[in-house]
Amino acid sequence: MRQIDRLDAAVKDLLVYARPKPPAKTVQNLSNVMERALMLFREHPGCRSVRVRTQGLEAAVETPVDDAQMHQVLTNLLLNAAHACAPKGEIWCRLEPMRDGARIEIEDNGAGIRPDLLEKVFEPFFTTKSRGTGLGLPICKRIVETHGGTIRLDSEPGRGTRVTIELPGC
Repeated sequence: MRQIDRLDAAVKDLLVYARPKPPAKTVQNLSNVMERALMLFREHPGCRSVRVRTQGLEAAVETPVDDAQMHQVLTNLLLNAAHACAPKGEIWCRLEPMRDGARIEIEDNGAGIRPDLLEKVFEPFFTTKSRGTGLGLPICKRIVETHGGTIRLDSEPGRGTRVTIELPGC
């Protein structure tokens, strides 16, 4: 059953990448979107030993997004961060209103990414994991960009990775 679930997820990733849907944007409170992604993340068996700290989720940060697509982005980034952390690692989730939108940061204290690999992480099918399709980050990038936003990774081997998403406001 686990293998079937893995194959099903791989096929879904391929379909999302090959036939992306345009976002159906409505004004959403990004705090709520992040909280739902964190709730799902905390229920994932492999993530229970990872400590998650949040900052800025107490304030309403509203911006037009496709709720399901942004939830997918945040969940994917949280799972990537958890996989990068050793057991008992830490992840920081920050949400900050900006003058013209919002900034989301997801940072981990995991293994980090070598500089020669960092430039490849958004390429389709590139992965450093033994399992996975290499489509998670390219899908995240595509979703963020179709929302008119940007996504950036900063990483240092042995110190962790920070993903920064900036989205336009209303």
